[in-house]
Amino acid sequence: MGDVCARDLTCAPAASVREVITRWTVGGQPASVTTCTALPDLAIEFAGPGVDDAIGFAPVPCALGQFVIDKLPVRFGEVGLGPERGPLGRWTIPATGVVLIDLR
Repeated sequence: MGDVCARDLTCAPAASVREVITRWTVGGQPASVTTCTALPDLAIEFAGPGVDDAIGFAPVPCALGQFVIDKLPVRFGEVGLGPERGPLGRWTIPATGVVLIDLR
């Protein structure tokens, strides 16, 4: 297997990257224009082991209910999600690559 260009702009062996799907609800309800009124735009960040080892995206429309990143190096083991200009909650990325979050 050859190297691939990951979303953090590094090249890595294909076996060391994965797809991560982050899905969220709002107060237990599916994300929608209505349920996301209080936080229409989110920020998402994927964090690695180092202090400055992160990649983030904003704005992410809350109403989408999910964010998919297709080539994330496996060293990124945590996802942060929250208001675009506010604190991010943190969750561990499981081996399945699917993170389920309820924003409150």
